[in-house]
Amino acid sequence: MGEGGLVELWGEELGELKRTSEKLGVRLTPAVEAIDNCVSHLDAVIKSAKEMNKPDDSESLDALFEPLVDDIEVVAEMKEGVSERDLLENHLVLLGDAIMGFGWVAEKNPIEYVQIVLQTTLSSSKPLRAKSEIGDPVHAEFADAVISLVEKLLALVTSEHPNGLKFKD
Repeated sequence: MGEGGLVELWGEELGELKRTSEKLGVRLTPAVEAIDNCVSHLDAVIKSAKEMNKPDDSESLDALFEPLVDDIEVVAEMKEGVSERDLLENHLVLLGDAIMGFGWVAEKNPIEYVQIVLQTTLSSSKPLRAKSEIGDPVHAEFADAVISLVEKLLALVTSEHPNGLKFKD
């Protein structure tokens, strides 16, 4: 990972997600901000882990992961609370599925975990692609931006954390 961190490395994808979500409506803003925050918090978790020994207790790990978990919960709650008649239902479901990928930090097999999240996200994107075929292409552009972030997450985990989050020891 470069010196600029994940926000810089994934800036193009985050920018595209913000651009397309702005076209779709303000209701997506909290979820998109939470994803943006997740990237920053993941960067902080990775940097902190590199400088510390792996904690023996779950409380220390929970404290390390807390900001990340809070962001995941924001989007998960939005996904769970959306109505089937909501015009942004599929968008929120897609974001809710994608943000779960950031939970790899607590997984024993992070590559498999993020691969499953990617498959779920790809499946969740199908209704948005169908919407774009009969209307505005912004729905597919939004889906592409979300999928691209999950693919970046998978690439990061595969190249730098294949056996889990790296600690100093």
